[in-house]
Amino acid sequence: MQAFHKNAQKQLQRTSQNLTDSISAIDAFEEQLQSAGARYTFLQQIKAYIADLCDMLQVITRPLELSACLSACWCMHLRSARSHVLFV
Repeated sequence: MQAFHKNAQKQLQRTSQNLTDSISAIDAFEEQLQSAGARYTFLQQIKAYIADLCDMLQVITRPLELSACLSACWCMHLRSARSHVLFV
C-alpha cells in the first residue's frame, strides 16, 4: 500500500511540474504572439507609408519629366538656331 502511495505522489509531482512548465510555455508563447502582432502592425504601416511615398514621387516627377523634356527641346532648338547663324 505504501509503494502505491509513493508512486501516486511521484506521479502527482511530475504532473504538477508538467503543468507548471506548460503554463510557463503558454505565457512565453503569448508574449511572442503579442510581439509578432506589434511587428506585423508596424510592417503594415511601413508598407502603407512606402506606397504613399511612391505615389507622391510619381506625382512629383511627372512635372519634372515634362520640364526636362521641354528643356531638352529648348536646348536642341537653341543649338539648331546657333548652327543656322554660324552657317549663314
